Amino acid sequence: MSRRRAYSDPTADQALRNIAEEAQREYEERHRRRSPDVIRDEENPVDDLAGYIEQISEVIRMTNVAVYPVSRTYTHQVTPSIKSLMLNSDVDQIILLTEMDQFPEHLPKCVKPLNVFNNRYFSRSSLNATRSGHAYLCEMRVALAEILYCDRVLSLDADALIVNEIGSEPWTMDLGDCHVAGVPETRISARLGKPYINAGVMMFDLDRIRLDNLATQMVDALNHYSYQWLEQDCINDYLRVKPLGSEWNACQFTEPCQLPKIRHFAYEQDWIHSDIYRKYDGMSWNVVEDKWKEWKGMKK
Repeated sequence: MSRRRAYSDPTADQALRNIAEEAQREYEERHRRRSPDVIRDEENPVDDLAGYIEQISEVIRMTNVAVYPVSRTYTHQVTPSIKSLMLNSDVDQIILLTEMDQFPEHLPKCVKPLNVFNNRYFSRSSLNATRSGHAYLCEMRVALAEILYCDRVLSLDADALIVNEIGSEPWTMDLGDCHVAGVPETRISARLGKPYINAGVMMFDLDRIRLDNLATQMVDALNHYSYQWLEQDCINDYLRVKPLGSEWNACQFTEPCQLPKIRHFAYEQDWIHSDIYRKYDGMSWNVVEDKWKEWKGMKK
């Protein structure tokens, strides 16, 4: 049976409201259970909760959801990646984890900024707390099962470009009993004797993560243990990993790939001057939105 829900179906709309109400109760219960040394913004919890419910009510309508951690530093760099995703995949909605209420760049309606800085998951005493604001937003990926109420989500770094058509494959691939799929880094995997995936491109099974209550455990771990590569280490420690071929994350840390689906410019200094970056950066949002609507069958 299809997981996609019709907007015009009253039964489906009522089901969505029920899910949103259930998510609200879970949200409140999880935050009551959190350890006291984890900081939250409780000055205006009603507004914070209302914004949370508003966001998830939109997200749960969609089947194919993608997410980016994006600080102010990366607001312009992420737009070519978003355009490449819209043009080469069957994505329904894109969520930007930010520290801003208003995004400084123009965004189409299918892209929604979500300010997660007002709801702090990590303690000031955490051994990882001295890192940058962008690092904090990347760390929030361990909490996606609590932040987003959808079953799966494709997580991408801002410097990852979809360079060939991927359709709906990231959201429909068989993950078996794994919590996350990603491409192993060659050196670390060889040293550990098991797959260790790069966090630049990951497909999370949020339902399975919720089932095993792993989001809370990963948040607690990032609060109490020092990690060299932050959430990437934590995700590899706590989640069952399905290794993917390097075409899904072609970068300097993975096996060489001649025909990549996703090109990840991890730590490459001149990536914004590459031809493929300029190709997408130079496209107008109107062109991208029109082609995306045609792809989605929404063109009027």
